[in-house]
Amino acid sequence: MSGPQRTKNPWRRWLPALLFAATVPAVIAVPPAQADPPVQYAVSGNSGAALWGLGNQPGTQILAFAFSQATPVASNSATPAGPRLTFSVAQWALTGTGWVQRQWYADVPLDAQALMINSDLGQGALDATVMGTLVEQSFSGTVVQRNVPGRVQVSWTAISGAANTTLTYAYQSPAYSAAVQTNGPGRFATANATVTVATLGAPITAWGFGTLFSANGLLSVTLG
Repeated sequence: MSGPQRTKNPWRRWLPALLFAATVPAVIAVPPAQADPPVQYAVSGNSGAALWGLGNQPGTQILAFAFSQATPVASNSATPAGPRLTFSVAQWALTGTGWVQRQWYADVPLDAQALMINSDLGQGALDATVMGTLVEQSFSGTVVQRNVPGRVQVSWTAISGAANTTLTYAYQSPAYSAAVQTNGPGRFATANATVTVATLGAPITAWGFGTLFSANGLLSVTLG
């Protein structure tokens, strides 16, 4: 038999729960006036990858979308086309003054060597040192720090064969939201992530599901 074939989506049992959890606000509300307008990118090219995972501590979430090619949709955008990473890491921590929730996030360009994915979409790796925004919220108020350095590392291993795949991911919090839709060849994968930010203390590790794909689509990001 010739022509594209669809395979049964092994995430069918998992995605509804994951997407429902991903839409739960990850931080206490940041005033809407601080949010930038949404930025949209057309994503295409060789390959891209995604991860949504839970961290090694309760109350930890990690989301990462990495693309080998992302082109701003707005014609007047000053953002250059090229490899791109958008991510959010949120975690609760108990401090001397009580509970605090910290969220580190960004939408940044990538070095060409930072994202490596095999041509057969069987394996992938991301290793990027970037600047992000850190929001800390507690009963005493909200503190926002810009240009906080950190390192995002993710490895993907495919767990399905290649198939024509339509994917929809969505994540929303008061400080950061991202949504991506793609269509094209892809493979579902498991993913392991490590996020290292000095301000957050020990490195944060996470395991989750991801996707390795070579597809066309749209990415939308809103930063607080």
